[in-house]
Amino acid sequence: YGAIYFTSVPELHTPQDLAMLMRSLKSMTSTFLLVTSVSSLLPSFAGTKLSDVVRTASDEPPEYAIEPHSEYHTAGLPHKIALFAHGQVPDYGGEWMVVDTRRVMEELDKAVVRKFDELGACYKVFY
Repeated sequence: YGAIYFTSVPELHTPQDLAMLMRSLKSMTSTFLLVTSVSSLLPSFAGTKLSDVVRTASDEPPEYAIEPHSEYHTAGLPHKIALFAHGQVPDYGGEWMVVDTRRVMEELDKAVVRKFDELGACYKVFY
């Protein structure tokens, strides 16, 4: 996996601009697109649909922060996800990190991971 990071792309200012770009990238059009705007920064599938290929991550206030979470937590999700931020940056809060939780898991102390396994700790998703 990897990432391509674009910043200050001319003519890419709105969700509609992003939708046009995503439709142009034929390999991406059938993938799940998690699109965040600076005005909606919480991971949720309850966001607003902005086009056929673009939706907000959530509709929470901009000062809410997104904690690291795994975009690959559910089998069947694609290996290509587009993230997009637009709008006015809030004066406070709204932090958002992109993290590969698989890599974090690899770097955890193996004894801690074993203990969680022994205790039956697991990650559950509720929609």
